[in-house]
Amino acid sequence: MDEVFDHIICGGGSAGCVLASRLSEDAHRRVVLVEAGVDTPPGREPADIRASYHAEAVYNREYHWKDLKVHLRPVPHNRPEERPPLRSYEQGRILGGGSSINGQLANRGLPSDYDGWAAEGAAGWSWSEVLPYFRKLERDCDFGEGPLHGGSGPLPIRRIAPDHWAGHSRAATAAWTADGLPHLPDQNGDFRDGWFAITTANAPEDHRVSAAMGYLTEAVRARANLTILASHAVLGLEFDADGRAVGVRVRSADGAVRTLRAQGDIVVSMGALRSPAFLMTQGIGPGDALSAAGVAPRMELPGVGRNLQEHPTIGFAAYLRHADRQTGPLRRSIHVGVRWSSGMEGVPSGDLFAISIARASWHAVGERLAGLQAWLNRSYSQGRIRIRSADPLEHPIVEMNLLADSRDAVRLVQVFRKLAAWHAMPELRSVALDAFPMVYNERVRKVAIRSLKNKVATSILARILDGPARLRRAAIHGLITEASPVAVLLADEETLEAHVRANVTGQWHASCTCRMGRDDDAMAVTDTAGRVRGVPGLRVCDASVFPYVPSANTNIPTIMTAEKIADAIRRGM
Repeated sequence: MDEVFDHIICGGGSAGCVLASRLSEDAHRRVVLVEAGVDTPPGREPADIRASYHAEAVYNREYHWKDLKVHLRPVPHNRPEERPPLRSYEQGRILGGGSSINGQLANRGLPSDYDGWAAEGAAGWSWSEVLPYFRKLERDCDFGEGPLHGGSGPLPIRRIAPDHWAGHSRAATAAWTADGLPHLPDQNGDFRDGWFAITTANAPEDHRVSAAMGYLTEAVRARANLTILASHAVLGLEFDADGRAVGVRVRSADGAVRTLRAQGDIVVSMGALRSPAFLMTQGIGPGDALSAAGVAPRMELPGVGRNLQEHPTIGFAAYLRHADRQTGPLRRSIHVGVRWSSGMEGVPSGDLFAISIARASWHAVGERLAGLQAWLNRSYSQGRIRIRSADPLEHPIVEMNLLADSRDAVRLVQVFRKLAAWHAMPELRSVALDAFPMVYNERVRKVAIRSLKNKVATSILARILDGPARLRRAAIHGLITEASPVAVLLADEETLEAHVRANVTGQWHASCTCRMGRDDDAMAVTDTAGRVRGVPGLRVCDASVFPYVPSANTNIPTIMTAEKIADAIRRGM
């Protein structure tokens, strides 16, 4: 006999964990959470998931959708045969999703982001209307309960005290101060340009608190009305004669297939890449794309899979002497960040962002390198997602189209020059030696994967880096980076732009592919409560419903979104 629930949540990432927790607070609602990846039970989380230093989890392939690759750069329309190379794109396949492997940065974004959402048709999502849900999710360990912060939410939010900062972090803040950027005590409450101790979803005991850890506690899991089906793949939806979504077919790790029935909502929370792809495999999306993949159209929604947005990223790295490296018991390597404005006409303030990374990676070379990673906090380029077939487990075709919009290309070149200028300042130059452009390509990524081979190889290279300066510089430019020296890139504008375009990457902040909007907006996929237009009984709730990507790492805005949509569901909206 089929199992019957009031709410079926397909996807146990950040949004799914929030929905499962909040909806099951009502004992009369039967809730099931279905997640393709493994569970992370309280107190039994894997050590690398629990670790404050995120590189141990983010480069553990067991927690990813394996072999997911994307096109970061635009595909030339007049030369489609010159497709840019495919790049791996890590997406969490584990309970908690990205929050279980990410850097734990807890940025809200700017009030102008959410006021902009409301202006573009997301009624009810202005800053004043989303702030209560930001407050609801957090337990701010530094500011406590107040008009801007929550004091009793599931996620501890804190900032690393200066006496725990690495030498690189202190040097970066000194350079920012010398550049005229003021210190802001609270990046999530003071929205001016300036630098700050970065906010993190991290316990005072210095360990990760993922959405799974914060929202699916032992007490929550003990609720009789909540079922968690980890290691279960969602195979498809079932509809009744009136076109209402009424069931979900799932397959367990041992291959058993069964159907879950919904008396209320089915909520797709698979993330901004998989949610639109799943809808398309079920016949919901642009008719031409569905037909090309051999899928019979059920509901024509041209916006499904369109409007894909990310934060275009570029970075610098440098060698650190032993005294300035990350040491001591604190394992977090991201301590400080900075927000500033490009000044480009028509672009809101605070559109640029950078962080200091005191340790570049988990291995011996990473221990000796630190960096500044910067991105466009407000980006305009749009990509798209298409499916290959009707198989919901097949990876979609993902075209990020980073820097397709000229505003993004111009500003990221500007960002590169700013990073170079900071590294030339005595405050940073005295600590960060032999600065060079970071390149994150498939070769670098393979070295970042945790393995004995990489541990041995990087240990050998680390000894070379600690040797004579001349030998170190040769090793950096011969073995670590494929980029030209900074001086060469700065000397020629065309060379610099070519470098930026060739090496732009993303922040793993894919968003906006099922965006919400007004009823008269043909490209809006969902309404402001996440309901899929024209498909009763079906909602989407994750970063894909954002109208545009906010000026923030997307995890906290995603959790806020799930809090708000869960509230709407409970109120019958």
